[in-house]
Amino acid sequence: MRWSVPNPVQLGLLAILTLVAPARAQLGLNEGPLVRFETREHFFGEVSQGEHVEYTFEFQNGGTDTLKVEQVESSCGCTAVAPRDRAIAPGASSGIQVVFHTRDYKGERSQVVAVYTNDPTEPRVDLVVHATVMPLIQSADDWLDFGEVTVGTKKTVGTLVTADPGTDFEILGFEGDKDLVDWNVVPASAPDKIAYRVEATLRKDAPIGRFSERVLMKVKHPAKEEERIGIRGHVFSYFLIDDPRVEFHTVKSGRTVSRSLEIRCDSERKYHILSVKTNAPYFSGNLVDTGAGYRLDMTLDTSKVIAEEPRFRFREFAILETDDPGQPEIFIELVGVVKK
Repeated sequence: MRWSVPNPVQLGLLAILTLVAPARAQLGLNEGPLVRFETREHFFGEVSQGEHVEYTFEFQNGGTDTLKVEQVESSCGCTAVAPRDRAIAPGASSGIQVVFHTRDYKGERSQVVAVYTNDPTEPRVDLVVHATVMPLIQSADDWLDFGEVTVGTKKTVGTLVTADPGTDFEILGFEGDKDLVDWNVVPASAPDKIAYRVEATLRKDAPIGRFSERVLMKVKHPAKEEERIGIRGHVFSYFLIDDPRVEFHTVKSGRTVSRSLEIRCDSERKYHILSVKTNAPYFSGNLVDTGAGYRLDMTLDTSKVIAEEPRFRFREFAILETDDPGQPEIFIELVGVVKK
């Protein structure tokens, strides 16, 4: 029998391979790159509005190959700083620093930072920070809701706006209300607070229809120049429509489909919808008296649509003629797509 004796080079390679395998096993490393975060969620607790709070999410490369941090994306209000060295050696550690800017937020907030790596088993990791932002200026109501108001009627709604005692705080004015309301601000009282009563009065010439506006409240405050407050409501004459829009979505060519819209009426008076008109030849309308109002049935006949493109997007209007002197015409928007 012949025996072969390994040469020195072969013995060296055998020794290296024999040492590497146990070393990897001792380190607990998985094959390929592997991202391991100590935690993926952090709670800041209560923080004052305007404060910047930060936290570093520590992570380790638990794999046998280099872990590469390819991209870090943060949601609004957060800044995320990627590691200085985006290539993390096997067994090495690094961190993602997340800074939460609280100036434009209040209440309970959760912000997400997405970390993308070359880890084949989990290429994206979401890191989440939570905080309860204590506002510098507090409003008892974020929205001043007028509800349903008959056209020409003045209606006033209000709320209490406060700041911490000892603050140089004053309400200076309002911007962005589209001349829908008149404002009134008077000093008020609240326990351990500087307080003002803010009132908005709907103007008599406010147009018919729904409105929803975010208004800038200009303030004097050592840490803020403005705060936002909303106004919303529905001005009507006699006929009430929650949303004057009929959505047909996508309809296949050759089909005929119908959609309905409910119209409520103010029971104190009695006006009528006299007719339905539309300039689009592929639409027809029908009114049904429901006792409490009307049901408008709009029918789309796609065989009458003349279009060369494979997807014909339409935006038409149905015009309802009424005998209400305050609202002689009601416009209903008709939208959708006809697909060949």
